[in-house]
Amino acid sequence: MEPRQSGLSKVFGSELDGIRDPMQFTRNYNVVIASVSRTAIGLVDKFRYTEYNLYCSFQRSPKISTDFPHMPATNPSQRTISNEDKSRIQSIGKMMNILECFSTVARHLSLSQVATLSNLPRPTTHRMLSAMKEIGFIEQDARTGSYGLGIRLFELGSVALANMDILREAKPFLDRLSELSGESSHLGVFNGFEVIVVEREVPSERQSRGIRPGESSPAHCTGVGKAMLAFQRPEVIEKLIAAGLKAYTATTLSTAEALRKDLAATRKRGYAIDNSEHQVWVRCVAAPIRNSSGHVFASVSVTGATDRMTDAKISSLAPLVVQTADSISRQIGYEASAG
Repeated sequence: MEPRQSGLSKVFGSELDGIRDPMQFTRNYNVVIASVSRTAIGLVDKFRYTEYNLYCSFQRSPKISTDFPHMPATNPSQRTISNEDKSRIQSIGKMMNILECFSTVARHLSLSQVATLSNLPRPTTHRMLSAMKEIGFIEQDARTGSYGLGIRLFELGSVALANMDILREAKPFLDRLSELSGESSHLGVFNGFEVIVVEREVPSERQSRGIRPGESSPAHCTGVGKAMLAFQRPEVIEKLIAAGLKAYTATTLSTAEALRKDLAATRKRGYAIDNSEHQVWVRCVAAPIRNSSGHVFASVSVTGATDRMTDAKISSLAPLVVQTADSISRQIGYEASAG
């Protein structure tokens, strides 16, 4: 039997076979799970939306989850679900629980760690990990036995990134924003807890130390994150608060009261400000982007060094950032009257 060709070599050629960069795999996986537009949604959202609606079918309930406003409603009475389908959906849920155990910090985990983090029995975890290894979602270190994200997620992340409507539509606006502001511009999407930066433009005369495309960052202490978080449902905000507000700098909003107050101010003025809350050397101003239904799912920002991004400059840049966000929203189908 011929040796199995890795997914990476199938996509990029045999000369790249053997590359094992966990950080790069994780960044691409982050892209997969981000919900980016009405036509290009993350893998996790897609699975969970399907699981929820099939659950509604079991219960004969017309209720459709409001967690996914970018997805069309379906009529549960039109579905006929077999026990086999129900079992498959439950397995998908377990698979996603396991995948979400991994991050740029927790890149390799033991069986016991995965079982604990996913809240699944150890035998079930082992069975799921074995199945996920077969399809390339998980890789196992032959020396240590630890598990990590697999090459197949790299492939899916690359496809998701290439198919992002928001990325294609927003690119010209980002270029212009960066040119007019003289600072770096970022485009981010929200996955429920974190921000995934999917694009960044840097003026040729600047050397930015901001977040790179594909990387994730906390929503509670970044401009792009707070610009999106401020316009989410209260339960989404409270869930993020309950998960913990890590302090990265002396100005991080690490208490629920401080964050709620800042998000209220963001909603009132229409844009968010990052006052060196995530990285001490930068400040930024960001504004929300809405899809065709008016749901805030992305944001755009201008980021610069603290010594350049004074209060006066942030105030002068804010209208430009808001205008850019509104233009992108209209470009992807949002109409103000629908909001």
